[in-house]
This record gives sequence, C-alpha cells and structure tokens, in this order.
Amino acid sequence: MARDNFSNYRVKQKIKINPKLLIGLVIGIFIIGGLGFFLLKYFQLFSELGQQVERNPLESQAVNLVQQESGYQSQSAAIISAYLAQAGADNPEFENITSVAKGQLLALKVPASFKARHLQYVLLLDEISKLAAAGKSAEIQAKLGELRALAAPG
Repeated sequence: MARDNFSNYRVKQKIKINPKLLIGLVIGIFIIGGLGFFLLKYFQLFSELGQQVERNPLESQAVNLVQQESGYQSQSAAIISAYLAQAGADNPEFENITSVAKGQLLALKVPASFKARHLQYVLLLDEISKLAAAGKSAEIQAKLGELRALAAPG
C-alpha cells in the first residue's frame, strides 16, 4: 500500500516550469532557427556564384581573344603580302592598290596586343600613298622595304 501512495504522489505532482526558462528556451529556438536559415541562404548564394564562375564569360572571352589574335595575324599578313606582291612604283594602279590595302587593314578588328603594329602598317601605307602622289619613287621603295621588314615573321 505504501507503494501505491508513492506512485500516486508522483503522478499527482505537477511539473513546475520557470516562465523565464520557457521564454529563454523559445528565444533560443528562434535564434538558432534564424541562424540556420541565414546559413542556408548564405551557402545557396555561394553555390550559385560558384556555378556562375564555372560558366564565366571571361574564360570564353579569353579563348575568343586567342582566336581573334590568330585571325588578325593571318588576315593582316594576307593583306600585306598581297599588297607587296602587287606594289611597285611602276604599277599604274599603285595609289589605288595602296588605298585598298589601307582600307582593308582599317576594316580589321585589332586585338590590343597588335595595335602598335597595326598602327605602323596603316601609317606606312599612308606615307607610301603620299609619296606616290608626289612621285617619289626612291622613297617609296625605302618605305616598301620598311613594310616588308615589319611584316616579316618573327
């Protein structure tokens, strides 16, 4: 019988919870939940950024720059070699050939690494055109030699 009284006593006893402890527990759950939500969004953002870096357009632009450089080299070399093959002060169409070659060079899209050389090509062709208009054959030959040296590979 003593045992029955003891078990009844335990069942009948109410658990008293301190209200401050309950409020602290609820606030702690909200803080932990907020922190978890923040961390979830933080890592989602960085995973999205990581995916964007993987498909970074700058990498494809770097590949395009290499292609553009090789394309410019081949196109400008073709224009200059065709010009030098046709050029000569004795050619009656010399001024026209020079202006066409200059126009073709100016129409090219020039990569940054070749801007100085491109400018030299255009300025030499402009000088040759002016010398041809003045009829200075010896100076034209000297400028054609400079253009050949500039266009030489290496």
